[in-house]
Amino acid sequence: MKNYHQNGHIVRVTTPAGVTASGNALIVGSIFGIAAYSSA
Repeated sequence: MKNYHQNGHIVRVTTPAGVTASGNALIVGSIFGIAAYSSA
């Protein structure tokens, strides 16, 4: 098995303030993702 990093795409979405912490999984509409940044 080989492990490597692969380039990904970032989709920017708006979340309510204070709801999302970096690294958390979230669903916005029909999009699933991992938060890259915390919302202030």
